[in-house]
Amino acid sequence: MEKKDRRGLTIILAIVACILTIVNIRLYISKNEGQLTGNEVTNNVALTKKTDEEKKEELISDLKEMNERDRMERYFGEYIDYVESGEYEKAYNLLYPEFKENYFPSIEEYEEYVKEKYPEVIIVDYDNIERQGQYYVLFIKIPKAGRGEEIITQNVVVYEKDYAEYYISFSL
Repeated sequence: MEKKDRRGLTIILAIVACILTIVNIRLYISKNEGQLTGNEVTNNVALTKKTDEEKKEELISDLKEMNERDRMERYFGEYIDYVESGEYEKAYNLLYPEFKENYFPSIEEYEEYVKEKYPEVIIVDYDNIERQGQYYVLFIKIPKAGRGEEIITQNVVVYEKDYAEYYISFSL
């Protein structure tokens, strides 16, 4: 009986020692968390930069595999996502420069137009997409939820300079 008691006691002591070791390690980690050395910060920034470059390469690779229609829907979808989430500056920066200059000389004018024109939740229905030289014309409809059966009908022009480099303009 004595051997069983010793073996049980040994197992209990081993479990307690493991638990204490785990608690000690967690305390050490939580105490030193957030204390990066200068070298670790530099390495972290380099990794982030590399990751951004890799993300762009991956995006371009994905875009190259898409057909024209899907690419144009993705570009306009990105623009609409910016508008819908209130990131007006990012959306404004996607506008074709001459279009911006002629119709929205300031971001404030653009923001006012967007808030007045589009509903809070934007659902885009693509009626047709046509290519005209280096430009793509998207014929879209956007229902205005909560405003009866009102539908915004717009022609959107996407100029694809290169993969992931594009400008947008639209009928007012």
